[in-house]
Amino acid sequence: MGNARRKAAKHIDWAEFRGNYSVVNRSEIKAILMGYRHGQIRKNELRVYAARLETRALHPKSKVDIYRIVNPQKSRRRRIPAGAVARSLETVDDVLRDVAAGKRKIVVSRKMLRFIARGGCSCTEAVVLLFYCYRRKKQDRRLERLREGERYARFTYAMLSEACGAHPSNISRAVSRLRIRGILATRFVNQESVNCYGQLFVDGPSVSLTPQHEVMDGDAGKATPSQDFAKTPAGFSSCPRKTDPKRRILERKEEARRATYSSEAWERFAQRYPKVRSFVMLAQDSLDAMSDAVA
Repeated sequence: MGNARRKAAKHIDWAEFRGNYSVVNRSEIKAILMGYRHGQIRKNELRVYAARLETRALHPKSKVDIYRIVNPQKSRRRRIPAGAVARSLETVDDVLRDVAAGKRKIVVSRKMLRFIARGGCSCTEAVVLLFYCYRRKKQDRRLERLREGERYARFTYAMLSEACGAHPSNISRAVSRLRIRGILATRFVNQESVNCYGQLFVDGPSVSLTPQHEVMDGDAGKATPSQDFAKTPAGFSSCPRKTDPKRRILERKEEARRATYSSEAWERFAQRYPKVRSFVMLAQDSLDAMSDAVA
């Protein structure tokens, strides 16, 4: 089986991912991303498609089917009924019916596939992982941040947003969560001229066969960035959180309300808009009269 895979795609090495991989046509991943953009593919379809790719990597005599991969015994909360699995398979077949079998083949980590199939990630995270494998390629020569033969991918959030339809902010949060879980990693690049091609993504520690975050030979004398650029801290989250207490919010609203009716605010408004100065002066006189009456 391994010799057949290597003959089918010579650019694929035997050691690609930790935990083995599944071979798939590049056109299939593109069709799945376009189906997700048009609303045909949703979470159940993504899980079923990942389970189908997982079955391709199993032994031909294995009795594990798609339903068993999608619904492991330990996960009852994310269980999908058999009828929903069958309908999702039909939807995936409809999306892939008109896809031509291209010669270009890529590999997807089996750990990523099981992570998607068992419902451990959101739809955006699954799309990010599929697009990463779609863009992944081998480094030909050694660079400051990449070893020779190491796999990487470069793409921008706008590029992925155009391919799948997800918002760039959702993609940013998905990448952050994947980095925390160790499935995906990024490398800091000093050359600003190449940053226009997007962020440099590499395999995460849980799926990579390359040693992570080590100084290469000859790089000991070079200035290397902080490890924070290579790995996201455990407590980091790109999702904004409401940390301001409610009492402080009410105080700021009261201060803003008072500033609206202060004389200094009227003067600044009059200086900025000279054409309505007469209206401002009239309003100021009304306020003074009201204050005198109250006093």
